[in-house]
Amino acid sequence: MVENILIDVLFSVFDFIRGTFFLSIAVFLLFLLGYFFSRELLEKKFKLNWMQKTFVSSFFVFVLLLLVVFVWPVIDSFLSVDLGTVPEPLKLTLGEFFYLAGSVLIKMIAVALVFSIFVLPLAFVGAFAFDFLDKKFKWNTFINFFFSVFAATGVGLFIVLFLMPWIIPGAVYLIYFA
Repeated sequence: MVENILIDVLFSVFDFIRGTFFLSIAVFLLFLLGYFFSRELLEKKFKLNWMQKTFVSSFFVFVLLLLVVFVWPVIDSFLSVDLGTVPEPLKLTLGEFFYLAGSVLIKMIAVALVFSIFVLPLAFVGAFAFDFLDKKFKWNTFINFFFSVFAATGVGLFIVLFLMPWIIPGAVYLIYFA
């Protein structure tokens, strides 16, 4: 009986670490893009501190993600064939189209701003892990960056799955329906 509980706990921890690893690969690739964006553009052109660079680069990454989320269904619908013609009352005029595109752009920027604010504490966790790994081990910068992303993703996934599970449906609602 006790052995089964211990085995279940160990397998659950292993599954959590495995899921965190796979999710952190995607997050690493996205924030590597943000890292190069902040390093090339923000560090050389503007003299921003660490927190400002982190906020702007995460905002840039979230804008790109939300652009994909909002534009992908439109591209998918344009690729569909045999849709027929749009009925006359449902056709958009040029003014209505620009109003719709502008409102979606404003919503996308607002949602990216909210997500960037929520990700800042996880960036602090990642920065702490990066500094710790940089002092403890003399690895490559990108390896330290990946393990810091892994730590921040693990903390964020723990918060989302166990402490505040309402974040996922709330984020979906914020993206599509708010």
